[in-house]
Amino acid sequence: MAAGRKLYVKIELQPAQTDEEDFGGGLFLSMPLLGADRVWLEKVMAYVRDGFNGDEQFRVSVGKDVECFSCPDDEAGTVLLNLLSSLEITPR
Repeated sequence: MAAGRKLYVKIELQPAQTDEEDFGGGLFLSMPLLGADRVWLEKVMAYVRDGFNGDEQFRVSVGKDVECFSCPDDEAGTVLLNLLSSLEITPR
């Protein structure tokens, strides 16, 4: 990661309606809008997607389609550029 860049990661999960052991939700990668670099965020998303593939206990699927949007964030105290991807987790 480049020096001085802040990256925020947020995962929202809910039990899947089809099976109590499965979870679904969203993976958010965000950075301050001022000076944001979408290409860099997409590279980080690809890195995270590849990292999940090595998990032996869970099958994790990060969607390839990514939604990009900006919004104010109270916790960060600034406007963030966000990438949102679907996330599914199933025990192996």
